[in-house]
Amino acid sequence: VTGVQTCALPIFRFHPRHEAEIQGVTATLRARETVWRSGKESRTAVHQTIRSEARTLEVPRRVQAHDDVELTGRTTVPKDAPLSLGAPNHWVVWHLVIHVALRGWIDYQSEHIITVAPLSQEHQSD
Repeated sequence: VTGVQTCALPIFRFHPRHEAEIQGVTATLRARETVWRSGKESRTAVHQTIRSEARTLEVPRRVQAHDDVELTGRTTVPKDAPLSLGAPNHWVVWHLVIHVALRGWIDYQSEHIITVAPLSQEHQSD
């Protein structure tokens, strides 16, 4: 997500043999901060979640047998979101977690690391 606030998400494709029910699709955007502290003989990592927002991308619905189903969605990085950071002793890492719940199927979940960077000049509005 470098240089943009909103991104399109290809989430999940499937072709059910029988009627299926999508129970819901969510996208969770989460920023985790890690700070390394050094002592005389050891280093300790302190982790904390500094931002977490879940959004519903798909509401419950039925899918017919043999339909080609492609779930997509959009999520927005908040304008005041802290930027990704990769200093030697201090990290801010953003994760995008997609969760798809289908009745009678094992839930699908995927996690992606994304980079949150400042908007380029051409994308900024006054």
